[in-house]
Amino acid sequence: MPNHMVKKMKSFKFWNDQQAYMIGRMLIIEGFKLYGIDTNPLYWLEYNAHGKPFIEGNIHFNISHSKEYVLCVFSDEFEMGIDIEKITNQSIKNLYEVFSSCEKNKIERSSNQEDIFYKIWTRKEAVTKSLGKGLSIPFNSFSVLDDTIFFYPNNTVFIQELFIDKLYSCHLAVKNNSDQNIHDFKIIEYKPSVKYDRYS
Repeated sequence: MPNHMVKKMKSFKFWNDQQAYMIGRMLIIEGFKLYGIDTNPLYWLEYNAHGKPFIEGNIHFNISHSKEYVLCVFSDEFEMGIDIEKITNQSIKNLYEVFSSCEKNKIERSSNQEDIFYKIWTRKEAVTKSLGKGLSIPFNSFSVLDDTIFFYPNNTVFIQELFIDKLYSCHLAVKNNSDQNIHDFKIIEYKPSVKYDRYS
C-alpha cells in the first residue's frame, strides 16, 4: 500500500479496523485485476468532495465493512454504493429519528423493529454512496421503501438486497439513468492467501 494509506491504517485504534481497512484496499487491487489491470490502482486513488474514493476512468467501485465482513463492488458501467451492517439489539429510537416519516411509521408498526431499521439504514447508505455524496444528503429528504429512487433532476437509483449473512443487513444501490433495473451481477468470495500481522 502507499505510505499514506499505511499511515492511515495505523491511525485506527483497534486492530479489527486496521485489518478491515487493509483488506478493503486489497479488494480494490483484486477487483481491478478482473478488468485486466495488474498494476496497483491504489497509487491512483483519489477522493471526491464528499470523501468517496475513486480512480479516474470507467471502473467504479465502493467499499463497506462491518465486523467480520469487508465488501467491495465493481462495475465498468454504473456508479454504485454498498452498505453492510451487523444487526444488533441496541436502542434504535434516536437513530431512526433521521428517517422520513413513512420510514419511521414502518419501523414503529413492525414486530421486528431492529431488522427493519437496519434494512432501511443500509438502503439509505448505499443510495447516498452511489450518488457520491454520502451523508451530505439528509436521510429524511428521501424514502427507500421502494426499490427505485428518483432524484432531481435526472438521477435514478435502483436498490438490491444482498443476502450475505442472516445476522447482517446488506444492500447494493446502482445509479442507472436508463429505464431498466439491474439484475445481472455476481458475488465473488475473496480469501487472502497470506497472513496479516497486527500493526501497532
